Amino acid sequence: MKIWKSVRTLSLIIIGCLALQGCVIDAAADLAATTVLTAGKLVVKGTGAVIDAAIPDKKDKKRKIR
Repeated sequence: MKIWKSVRTLSLIIIGCLALQGCVIDAAADLAATTVLTAGKLVVKGTGAVIDAAIPDKKDKKRKIR
C-alpha cells in the first residue's frame, strides 16, 4: 500500500515537471521573438534618423528661398 502511494506521488511529480517544461519553452520562445522584434524596430528607426539627417528636406529649401 505504501509503495503505491509513493509511485503515485512520483508519477504526479514527473507529470508536473513535464507540463511546466512546456511553459518554460513557450516563455523562452516569446522572449526571443520579442527581443528580435525590438531590435529590428530600433535598427529601422536609427536608419531612418540617419537618412533624415544626411538628406536635406526639400520643404526646408523652399522655405529658405522665399
